[in-house]
Amino acid sequence: MPEREWQVDLEKVEPLIDARTRAFLVVNPSNPCGTVFSKEHQLEIIALARKHKLPLFCDEVYYGLVFPGREFESFPNLAADVPMICVNSLSKVYQVPGWRLGWIIVYNRHGYLDIVREHILNYLRIPFHPCSLVMHALPKILKETPDSYLGEYAAQLAKSSNYVYEQLKAVRGVTPIQASAGMYMMVKLHYELFKPDSGISDDKAFVLKLWEDESVLLLPSECFFQKGFFRVVTCISEANADEFAARLTRFLSNHLLK
Repeated sequence: MPEREWQVDLEKVEPLIDARTRAFLVVNPSNPCGTVFSKEHQLEIIALARKHKLPLFCDEVYYGLVFPGREFESFPNLAADVPMICVNSLSKVYQVPGWRLGWIIVYNRHGYLDIVREHILNYLRIPFHPCSLVMHALPKILKETPDSYLGEYAAQLAKSSNYVYEQLKAVRGVTPIQASAGMYMMVKLHYELFKPDSGISDDKAFVLKLWEDESVLLLPSECFFQKGFFRVVTCISEANADEFAARLTRFLSNHLLK
C-alpha cells in the first residue's frame, strides 16, 4: 500500500493462502520501495504466518540501512516460534556488490526446517563459490568495521534520497513515494495526464520510451508485480539527480496534456 509506506495489505494476502502456499517472502528494508516496516507491522505479519503455520523467508540484504529517525528490527528477533530463513550479503551494506558474497541463516528452533536446511547444504555444494579474496576479508569486515559506519552510511543515503524526492516532487505527471530506507524510490505515474497518442499505456511502455528519447534507464514496477510505478536509484550525486529531473521533465512535457 503506497499510501501507507508500502505496508502489506494483509486482509488481501490472507485469502490468497491455499494448500500450495509454502512460505511468506518479506523484503525488509525494501527493494524496490525503499521503506522499512514498523515493528508493529512486522508483528502483524508474524501473527499471520503463525496462524497458517507458514515459515518466513526474510530478505535482509539492506539490513540496518534505514534513515535517521527510523528503526530496523530483524524478523527473527521478534518471535521464537515461527521458523524463519534469513538471507544477507556484503553487497549493499558493505558496498561490494560485484563480489557476490552472501549467507543464509536458518532459524530452526523447533526442527521444522530440518529437511530444508539439509537441502540448502546440498545445494551449496553445487554452485561456484565466491572469490577467495573477499572470503578471506570477510572476518575482518565483520569484526573491525566501526559501529559508526552504518549510521553514517545510512545518513548519506537519506540525504541523497531526500534530494531526489524534492527534485521529483516538482515534476508534473509523476508522484514520488518518499523513501525511509535503502537506495531506491518508487514513483507513481499519472496516466490520465498523458496525451492519448503518447503510446504510454503502462509503466513498461513509459520506461522504454524514456530510454529511447532521453537515455535514462529506470525499472518498471511490472518487474516487481506492481503496476503504474517506476523505480529510481537514489544513491546518486546531486548533479546526476538534477540532470535526471531535467530529462524527465523535458520528456514529460512532450507527452503530457497541456
